[in-house]
Amino acid sequence: TLNLTGFHVEAQDSNINTANGSVIARDYKAKGLEFEGGFRKGPFSLTAGATYTAATIVTDRVTPAIEGNIPRHQASLIFQATPQISNDRFAVGAVFIGTTDSYAQDVNQLKMPGYVTTNAFVQVRPVDRVLVSLNATNLFDTIALTGIDEASIPASGIVRGRLLNGRAISTTLRLDF
Repeated sequence: TLNLTGFHVEAQDSNINTANGSVIARDYKAKGLEFEGGFRKGPFSLTAGATYTAATIVTDRVTPAIEGNIPRHQASLIFQATPQISNDRFAVGAVFIGTTDSYAQDVNQLKMPGYVTTNAFVQVRPVDRVLVSLNATNLFDTIALTGIDEASIPASGIVRGRLLNGRAISTTLRLDF
């Protein structure tokens, strides 16, 4: 399967920035392409998706100096892919999720780096109605910044940010009855 969707959007936002209480009153423009697809051959399957976005702050009625900038946290590309091998008794695979870099704030001074996280899974059905699974999220303990509150690095050299969780491994025993 393959799905491609092009988009062109003009949007207006009137809001309050909860990080610092400032007023937001602006217009945006974005265009891009979304891709979703899947492939299966025997026990192997692959599903994937990606979104390319080119976005701009067109008008800002509070801070006109940021007109023409890229909106905060708007990566050019976000993507995911899930390769998997499975049959009636087992499944093994991974989920890769990633993003390219993006600006921490609308002034476009501080960039957050892109990242790719890897999640992995193994499922075994030793007998009917029993499933044993082992799952790992952020398997390689990737540092994945999802947000930074400051627009630039202050004199202290310290910014407040948010990260995805580090590696977590879990196991499950499921009984169907």
